[in-house]
Formats: sequence, C-alpha cells, structure tokens
Amino acid sequence: MNNRLTKLFIVAMICAVSFNSCIGSFSLFNKFAHWTANVTESKYLNAVIGLLLCWVYPICGTVDALVLNTIEFWSGENPLADAGKVQNVMGSDGHMYAITTTKHGYEVKNDKGELVNFIYDKDNKTWTVESNGMSQVLLKFNDDQTAQVYLQNGKTMNVQLNDEGTTALRQYVEGNAFYAFQN
Repeated sequence: MNNRLTKLFIVAMICAVSFNSCIGSFSLFNKFAHWTANVTESKYLNAVIGLLLCWVYPICGTVDALVLNTIEFWSGENPLADAGKVQNVMGSDGHMYAITTTKHGYEVKNDKGELVNFIYDKDNKTWTVESNGMSQVLLKFNDDQTAQVYLQNGKTMNVQLNDEGTTALRQYVEGNAFYAFQN
C-alpha cells in the first residue's frame, strides 16, 4: 500500500512538472509566506509563528504546483489574484485615493467617498470607466499591437502600444505640439 502511494505521488509530481508552467506565480505559497512574516509587529514573534506553521508551506507549494499554477497557465488568470487588495495613493491634486483591486479591474475611492470603477472586459478586450451611474469605454485593444482610444470629444484614435504611440496620444489630448530641432 505504501509503495503504491509513493508511485502515485511520483506520477502526480511528474504530471505537475509536465503540464505546468515552470514559472508559475506560486501565489498561495507567497501569500502565506507574506502573512507569516507580517502577522504581528514583532519580527521575533512572526518567526516563531512561521516555525510553528512550517508544515503548511509544503501543502501550499503542492497546491500551487498541482492546481493553481496549472489553472493560471491554461486560463491566463491567477485564481488567487490580488482581488481585495487596497493601496492608498496620494494624488497629484493632494487628495488620498484608495485603490482596490477587483476581479475585473480597479475601484478608486477618493477621500470624499466618491467612487470610480475601471473594468476590464476580457472577451471584448476593453477598459471601461464607471462613475455616478454612467459608463464609458476608454480603450479597446486590437490584435495588431494597437489600441483604439475613445476620447472625450467623441472621437477615437488608433494608438501604437509603444512610447511613440503614448507620446502621440498625450500630444493630442494635451493639445501640445512638440518640435525637434537639430543643431
């Protein structure tokens, strides 16, 4: 019985390596490691907790290798993405913004409680902004390494997904013209 279990484990590990991306994100393992390192304010107490829970690391690694990384490889989506993670950012306008990662994009809330959602639609390859009951498509990714940008004046602009494309879009939106001079 024990020999059979060992053979089954070896076959499972070979399948995991064969059918899995070797550079998966190992998100469960990394989240658990981050949690144990930051569970309290004391790094010594965190070390003790980490040692007491060291038996969980191989379980997290195995679940990542056999299940989660495989799902991530074949679907292109991380099942344990940072949905729910909140980051506070100081805006250039001096206001604080809480940016929450959601399953399909981001939720941005300012210090007055006003909310704006940025939503990515994978099927249509579009980013949409929603605020105050209104919805507007911002951009659509094309298959030719360009994006169609929907401008505030109702026009659209096809933009290369590189430095030149973003510079051209910035120039159009800001109404600036840049000239290059040679000496």
